[in-house]
Amino acid sequence: STKYAADSVVRYDAIESSLKTININPFIAYKINQMVAVAVGVQAQQADVTLSKAARVIGTPATDVLTKATGKDWGFGMNVAIFVNPWKDGHFGLTYQSHVRHNISGNFNATGGTLGVPGAFAALNIVAGDQAIKAAMTTPEIVAAHYTHDITDKLTVGATAKWTRWTRYDKLTVKLASNGNTVGRTEEQNWSNTWFLALGGTYKLNEAWALRMGVAYDQTPITEHRSARLPGNDRTWVSAGVEWNPSEFTKVGLSYTHIFVRDTNIDRGDAGLGNRTVGKFKNTVDIIGFQANFKF
Repeated sequence: STKYAADSVVRYDAIESSLKTININPFIAYKINQMVAVAVGVQAQQADVTLSKAARVIGTPATDVLTKATGKDWGFGMNVAIFVNPWKDGHFGLTYQSHVRHNISGNFNATGGTLGVPGAFAALNIVAGDQAIKAAMTTPEIVAAHYTHDITDKLTVGATAKWTRWTRYDKLTVKLASNGNTVGRTEEQNWSNTWFLALGGTYKLNEAWALRMGVAYDQTPITEHRSARLPGNDRTWVSAGVEWNPSEFTKVGLSYTHIFVRDTNIDRGDAGLGNRTVGKFKNTVDIIGFQANFKF
C-alpha cells in the first residue's frame, strides 16, 4: 500500500492504493522414495482493494473531486512442488504457483468540488454519491527453483531463482456494475515479467542455535507507466536472522531485512489541465519477521 495526504502534489495520480490478501493453502505431500517427494496444494485467496485519487475541476476557482473505489473478492488457484535429493548433501526444489483470478465487487464514491462541471465528468461516469462497481484482477503465476548444499555439518548454502508472470497486469479498469461502463480513466500498466535471484547461507552454532544471512536482486515489473500509486524500481535485499530449536518439535526464527530501492522518476498527467505530476521518489524498506514451526 501507499498513502499520501489529500492535498499532496501527487493527489491527481494517487492518494491511497492498497491491496491486502489472505491466502489459505492446504496441501498434501508424498515421499515417493528417499530421493523424490512431491506436493500439491489448493489456494483460497481473498483480495481487499482500495484505490483513491483526486480529479481536478477547472473553474474559478479550480476545485478537487475525491474519488475512491473499494472492493473484495475470493479467488482460487493451485500450487505444485517437487523435491529431489540428487546426492547426499544436495537438495533441489521446483515450485509452481498458479495465477488467481478475482472478480472484485465494491463501491465507487465521489465527493467534493462541483461534480458534473465540466461535462467531461459525466463522460467519465463520475457523479456524486455511491455507485456499485466491479473490476477484474489476476495475480501472477510464480515458478521458482531452489537449491541448497551442505558444505559441512555446520554450514549450508543455498540459492533461489524465481520468475513471476507480471504481464498479467496490463491495465487498471473500474466499471459500473449496472452497465459495464468504465468509471474514470483506465490506467495503463503493461508490467513486465521479472526475476528474483537470491543467495544465502545458514551456520549452525550448536544443536539449538543457527545464524542466517542472505542477499538478493529483485527486478521491478514497472518499466513504462510508473505512477505514484506504486513508485517501484529494482531492489537489492540484505537479510540476517537467527534460528532457535529448543526441541526436535519446535523451531523459532527472527529475521531483519533491509531493501535498497533505486531512485524512481515519474512524469504523469497533463500540464494544460493542471494535474501533471513530475518528481523523484527515494524509497527504502525494512522488514522484521518472526516465524514459529511446531511438529506434531
